[in-house]
Amino acid sequence: MAKTILCATDGSEHAAKAVSLAVDLAANEAGSELIFVHVMERHMSMDQLGRFASHAHLKDIVEPELARIEGEIVAAAGPYPMTWVPPPAPEVVHRIGEVLLADARLEAESKGVASVETHLEEGDPAGRILDRAAAHDADLIVLGSRGLGALKGLLVGSVSQKVNHLSRCTCVTVK
Repeated sequence: MAKTILCATDGSEHAAKAVSLAVDLAANEAGSELIFVHVMERHMSMDQLGRFASHAHLKDIVEPELARIEGEIVAAAGPYPMTWVPPPAPEVVHRIGEVLLADARLEAESKGVASVETHLEEGDPAGRILDRAAAHDADLIVLGSRGLGALKGLLVGSVSQKVNHLSRCTCVTVK
């Protein structure tokens, strides 16, 4: 089986299932190493950011940020409709990633996985996942089939498709 498992998480429903699968695989393979990676998205839509508000550990972080952004939109728009939406504050995006990784670590440790690492990355999600997998010589990559950005996946190809296509190791894509 896989000795080094890399699992990407972005807070989506499919990513949560991927985390659970990766944890189960690592828990059942003595001596395996589990590496979680979250790649921060600086240009999140209001819808993407809003989805994090339902996450128990993120509600208090996300709701004030949504209110701040909505206030900026109203203030800047005046009598005209506004097409530009300000991005979330970098510290909020960073904190979201930290919370997602901490939750993944907690799930792994609660099931007895001894070797757990977490990495918060920035940049192209597929590229950063593949770079991290190569750096750790991963035997297996586990990730969700769909993340939070539905439109982006339709326009430029999803992260899971790119990772599956370009990876040097086995990939498991979870629905």
